[in-house]
Amino acid sequence: MTNLDHLRPAAIAAALLATSAIALAQVGAFPPSLRTIPAPEPPELMQFVQDRETAVKLGKALFWDISVGSDRMTACASCHGHAGVDPRTVNMVHPGANGLFEGGVAPGGAKHEEFFPTTVFADPHSRHSARLRNIDDVVGSQGVLSRLFLDNDLKTAVEVCEDEPDPTFHDGDVSLRQVTGRNPPTVVNAVYNIRNFWDGRANPRFNGVNHLGAVDPTAKVWRHESDGTLNEVSISLHQASLASQAVGPVLSAVEMSCSGRTLPDLAARLLDQRALALQSVAATDATLGALAAPGGGLLVTYREMIESAFRPEWRGTLATPEGIPQIEANFSLFFGLAIQLYEATLVSDETRYDRWMEAGGPAGGAANTWLTPLEKRGLEIFHNTGENPNAPIGYCSACHSTSLFTSATWPEVSGPDPSGIELMPTALDAQFAEVVFADHAVDGDPTIRLLDFALDGALIELEQPEVAATKKEPGEPAVILASVTMPAVSEMACPSDFSQIETVLDEGILDGHFVVILRRRILEGGDCGTALTLRVEGLHPGQYRVKVNGTVVSLATVMPDSAYDRGFYNIGVRPTAEDLGLGGDHGNGVPLSWTRRVQGGFPTPELDSSHIVIVPPELHTAVNGAFKTPGLRNIELTGPFMHNGGMSTLRQVMEFYNRGGDFHDENRSDLSPDMNTLSLTDEDIDAVIAFMKSLTDERVRDERAPFDHPELPLPNGATLPAVGAEGREANCLPVLRAFDEILAGAPLEGDCDGDGRLDACMIAHDASLDANGNGVLDSCDCHGDVTGDGRVDGGDLSAVLAAWGLTGDGLASDLDGNGVVDGADLVGVLAAWGKCG
Repeated sequence: MTNLDHLRPAAIAAALLATSAIALAQVGAFPPSLRTIPAPEPPELMQFVQDRETAVKLGKALFWDISVGSDRMTACASCHGHAGVDPRTVNMVHPGANGLFEGGVAPGGAKHEEFFPTTVFADPHSRHSARLRNIDDVVGSQGVLSRLFLDNDLKTAVEVCEDEPDPTFHDGDVSLRQVTGRNPPTVVNAVYNIRNFWDGRANPRFNGVNHLGAVDPTAKVWRHESDGTLNEVSISLHQASLASQAVGPVLSAVEMSCSGRTLPDLAARLLDQRALALQSVAATDATLGALAAPGGGLLVTYREMIESAFRPEWRGTLATPEGIPQIEANFSLFFGLAIQLYEATLVSDETRYDRWMEAGGPAGGAANTWLTPLEKRGLEIFHNTGENPNAPIGYCSACHSTSLFTSATWPEVSGPDPSGIELMPTALDAQFAEVVFADHAVDGDPTIRLLDFALDGALIELEQPEVAATKKEPGEPAVILASVTMPAVSEMACPSDFSQIETVLDEGILDGHFVVILRRRILEGGDCGTALTLRVEGLHPGQYRVKVNGTVVSLATVMPDSAYDRGFYNIGVRPTAEDLGLGGDHGNGVPLSWTRRVQGGFPTPELDSSHIVIVPPELHTAVNGAFKTPGLRNIELTGPFMHNGGMSTLRQVMEFYNRGGDFHDENRSDLSPDMNTLSLTDEDIDAVIAFMKSLTDERVRDERAPFDHPELPLPNGATLPAVGAEGREANCLPVLRAFDEILAGAPLEGDCDGDGRLDACMIAHDASLDANGNGVLDSCDCHGDVTGDGRVDGGDLSAVLAAWGLTGDGLASDLDGNGVVDGADLVGVLAAWGKCG
């Protein structure tokens, strides 16, 4: 966002005590349903792909196949198999920047509720309160053992690797699986991201070889020419950052691979193996079901799928000068594009929010019940960056914009600015252009000034004290740029909010805003506290006077803007120096940040040359510690949260934003200016969380097509069973749970025997599992335990024999409830013998 993108260009008259429906109508347009926005796709795709359907099947198989990992136990899905993320709890902690495990979870240990959040304040709403906990441990994702690739054993389809001692991930002399240094983001809806990975290093242009795009001019693939020769060529597929991303982890010595393996090495081992040979595939799998083999895996090999999916000039067997068959040499091309095409199907556009917007959104009126009143209130707060006077300002949509609820999306999704670079102040600069007054202590913030002037009907003005001589004659009075008349504040309800934005125009050259925000909150002792924020945004650098009823109460100093990569921001999750994120480089001295590449004169073919923002050498680039803004769809299922995985619940996330970040002051030279203290109440936070949960697509929760998948055995985790197009519940499986529910370790409701399947569903499919018809699995109520001692043994047999032939209702030995103790009851005891107790 620029200085202005997150604010409306015209002031909105104040309105107090409005109903939720009126407030929503005043806000105007919310992001449209995602169903109206097609997934981006490389325009050059059909130069390489000849059968899209087979390419999608190939991508799904490669994504879920554990044979892709060097250990034949690790798939791409191992880190992205639960709503696109990894909620496992065992061996999932990285020691962070200092290399020390400080959070109470040793290598190989299990995370627990007390591990979260990794930064804790005495008052969770105030960053100015005492910081009680501060650890840099990261919740990452479990990868592979540290090993060195030696060769393929093609007879056994395994890789020969040599164990390497791991100085970090070990238990005594026993090496443990490594853990990534960042939390894995979801792959669902990732096709809309311009760049992928938290630091954006997956280039939007796929070079067919690696994640670097045009940053690596040496990356080339092999094309079979019409004259029968192989020619090494450079390629560049636009809108293909998912393909760029896919070829990274598969060769990572932490995530999936023995160190030193190449994709041609993997191809040599994998091509003639049946796809998914080690895993079962549901016959009803929406993509792979028709190819599912009865004994597991698919009926086809990867070679057969590639030959069907890709054009012949890219997949022949003629050898390169190095002696590698072309189909193996170009395996990175097939791998990246196939996985991109599969992941492009993982679009969660059937949320209740989408339905609400399709039914007219706020214009749909009372009949539009897809969102509850609480969720609508949460949407008001979420969307309010100052233009809605009837709701607290949440500022969420300043970064979590668009139908994906992230600003890191393609211009076709995010809006008309295709530059990829934006100019706005940092939090350090913005603080000079803002003043906050309060009649009470606010979270221990030492910058708050005493509100010692009357607000009822007060005239608040922004004055430009110095004007260029061409615009003002000597002695001419200062120019009033904007003014706001306050309502009768003392008569406002508590809690309540008022905001007004006045557009400031400077002869059409400058376009900025004077922002007035009033918040009234019930204090701890029961009194009502009032806070007034006055902010100047988007004006020419310089000083401006803020006056109340003619008296100057502060000077607002507007500093020069800094340059940002759009959609990537430092929000103060951890100190900047711990992880530079976008502020790092590709390892060859080329910055990850487009802003720094433009500033440093590096080529940036990813950007539209007609819209590139000039970044002069003296301009500050606010990219250190910046990370991609994640989308919020299915957010309740994708914990833990943030790039470090340091928060386990949405409430912890909202408390983080409410206090303006955890390392606001430490990071403020690069911090987003929208990381302000929000002063939301607990009820406000409840509403925003409720709204965010409306962004869950129930197909994702139930893993219905297109989110169905093959079986996935997980090291240090339960095996995910194969799920067909009809979803989990149709197969007696519970729907996906939120991370905090998994972390709590609570027994699954409705699964008395702990087999991972829902009892009522199992009984509906097979009534013999509940012989006495009491609605409880016989294996749980110990059917056959006549004596009630929790065991089926000789005592129960004796009881049945002693009551043999008796008739009547309620006889303890009448196990089948037919009114007589007979042979059926004897069989019931014998069938359950030894199963209980």
